Amino acid sequence: MYNPLFITIRNDPSPLQQKNYRTGLVYDERMTLHKCSFDLNHVEHPDRVSKMYDYLQEEGLVSRCVRIIAGPATEEVVLLVHSPEYIAQVQAWQKEAEVDPNQNPCKLEEGSPTYLSPHVYSCAMLAVGCAIKLVEAVLQGEVDNGLAIIRPPGHHAEMDEAVGFCFFNNTSIAARYAQTELNVKRILILDWDIHHGNGTQHAFYTDPSVLYLSLHRYDQGKYFPYMDASNFSAVGEGKGEGFNVNVAWNKGSEVIGDLEYIAAFHRIVLPVAQEFNPDLVLVSCGFDAAKKDPLVSNDRLSTVSFMILKNNVVGFLL
Repeated sequence: MYNPLFITIRNDPSPLQQKNYRTGLVYDERMTLHKCSFDLNHVEHPDRVSKMYDYLQEEGLVSRCVRIIAGPATEEVVLLVHSPEYIAQVQAWQKEAEVDPNQNPCKLEEGSPTYLSPHVYSCAMLAVGCAIKLVEAVLQGEVDNGLAIIRPPGHHAEMDEAVGFCFFNNTSIAARYAQTELNVKRILILDWDIHHGNGTQHAFYTDPSVLYLSLHRYDQGKYFPYMDASNFSAVGEGKGEGFNVNVAWNKGSEVIGDLEYIAAFHRIVLPVAQEFNPDLVLVSCGFDAAKKDPLVSNDRLSTVSFMILKNNVVGFLL
């Protein structure tokens, strides 16, 4: 459910040469305003992004990136994926939370982990705006690739429904924006969050111009988001058949680790990506498969494996 966004563009083939690749970085502290007032230890809390950014600063990496300044997305942009009624609903949720921030989360079922706040709409719009701005920077040649440290997350958000801490589907909106406004033809969305990105899958399920490829736990449908559509048998429909690929593990956390992810990358992800030949790659790079993750503590992907996954994506694009 934690999905910062990594974006990169595929380069034209050229002789091997040394190049200093420019990496963009977008982060806005205002996204930390969205927080759970009735549970300060809620797993989806502001430290998820602020600590990440602080660590990059401590390691001297922020100064080596090109800082991208962004603002909130427009409603017109969000309408590329979400219905006008749903956008109005999220606006209304923010107004309701301004009156009573401790109310039942999102008017969903009792016990839902998705909470409201007096900043839920503004922060969700800002997260989308950051993703859009980074896509623009990459496609307009300002940077070669980039990382958007954003929240609320997005890949569970459906066209007209908030799911799994997600309100607006940041990655899906960024992909549609790249196609409609920046003339990108083929887009690969790679999602390595341990949870299936149901919202992203549904946004492109009949669309052959977007390949959605997800690696996640499934456990025979008993793992969040608890949908049959998360299984490997969900391959797209109509013209989109074959352009949805789910690497869905069924035996639980004991079989999901470094070797499994790396093997899936080399046997499935990279061959399929090469065949598709995308112009742009968007990565929903959730880290909740990592060791010691507070939400999914039984999974055990190492930091080194995440580095290998990232290097494989970048290497494929060179």
